[in-house]
Amino acid sequence: MRSNTLLSSPQFYVPKTLCKEFVLEVEEKGETRKLLATDCNLKRAYHVIIGREVTAIRLVPKANWGDSASTDVFSFDFV
Repeated sequence: MRSNTLLSSPQFYVPKTLCKEFVLEVEEKGETRKLLATDCNLKRAYHVIIGREVTAIRLVPKANWGDSASTDVFSFDFV
């Protein structure tokens, strides 16, 4: 966060390709559960600890900061 902003300072903005709204779901014992959901994402990366055995992990992008109807996911890693 900048502490000083001059009139000639460049303007910062959220990248239009960044996912704004998404849901992270896990499937365990035949049930789908919502693990994380956000409707105003400003982060480029999340570190989520599941802490239990699951059979599936699903990322559902819902919107981005631009006006595009689709949101590209470049990386979705899990260990």
